[in-house]
Amino acid sequence: MKRRYLMSAVLVALLAGCGTPVGADGNLVDDWAMLSAAKVPVPVAGTCYRKGVEVRTTDMRTPVAYGEKVGCTEPHVSETFYVGAITASLADASEPPKGEALGEAFTTCSTQAKEFLGDDWHNGLLDLMVMAPTATQWRGGARYLRCDLAEIKSDLDIVVERAMSLKDGLRGDRPVARGCGKMVLIGEDWHDLQAVPCSAPHDAEYAGTFHTTTREFPDTLDKGRNAVGNGCFTIVAKHTGTTEAQLDRVKDFWMGWWLGDDEAWAYGDRIARCYVLVESSKPITKSLKGNGIAKL
Repeated sequence: MKRRYLMSAVLVALLAGCGTPVGADGNLVDDWAMLSAAKVPVPVAGTCYRKGVEVRTTDMRTPVAYGEKVGCTEPHVSETFYVGAITASLADASEPPKGEALGEAFTTCSTQAKEFLGDDWHNGLLDLMVMAPTATQWRGGARYLRCDLAEIKSDLDIVVERAMSLKDGLRGDRPVARGCGKMVLIGEDWHDLQAVPCSAPHDAEYAGTFHTTTREFPDTLDKGRNAVGNGCFTIVAKHTGTTEAQLDRVKDFWMGWWLGDDEAWAYGDRIARCYVLVESSKPITKSLKGNGIAKL
């Protein structure tokens, strides 16, 4: 108790010796500027990200949305190539846009990606990520639109770590262009397509992407045929240098498609990747572009 009393006495003495300095009014509040309101940092185009938490939700397509920021010459998995703003009525909403409401944002990101890459991003081994702020950031006033690209090595969007920017990746020699691949089967079902050079043994070759206006995701084979089958048939015929009638009769190769995912479909990325297919037990080592009806 004695020790506690002595400490209190010293404190009282110190306080008693403190007076108001000359020229001060004794109000400690009015002489300090108010702190500015906290702001959510806006992403910066030209920033790359190391692999972070993988996120894939119905409100945005973000397999590698967040992670450590690095320079694009360092190992990374995604690159922010464009940053815009969410405006008009979407900006006044109480929550960030989801699903179909991201349609305009997706169109913006796709247009900017074509300018950045040199061609439609669908023609590359690429995944486009359309990112609005999180719900917490939105409540903090954030209204940015972030567009990222990641290189992939299969149709299941398996991300590739790289150490250079994707800029101009579909110009010149087109280093990230889609080409040939090996089908991965589970039983008789087509599970994935792993990219390989066309000079390596393969049983599939990318012919192009068909964009459909079908709003409902075709979750059955029959719906897929109706939504994208005819479109892919036309694309594959053109790629192989055949007429559609010839493609229908040729025995050495045929047409197949790989649908986009239902999450991206919701905001307007309604596509199918169209492929030339050959028998998996008889892989080939050349491109079938312009092959016509010649034997393999």
